[in-house]
Amino acid sequence: MEISKTSNIRAIIKHNPKTRAIFDRYGLLECGGAAGPAEPLGFFARAHNVDINVLIGELQSVIGHSNG
Repeated sequence: MEISKTSNIRAIIKHNPKTRAIFDRYGLLECGGAAGPAEPLGFFARAHNVDINVLIGELQSVIGHSNG
């Protein structure tokens, strides 16, 4: 799964539930319930003051390890 700043958080979590831990570490917690919110990754990064490139890298790392 290719991840960009326009990727939907809910789709990322659905594709790979292990990414939820990364979002929770940055403050997602219960927002959107178990499925996560239907908002773009870039919005989340701005709202939680997270560097989008770091966040994308961490998500890709988890997804890569899960698929490998």
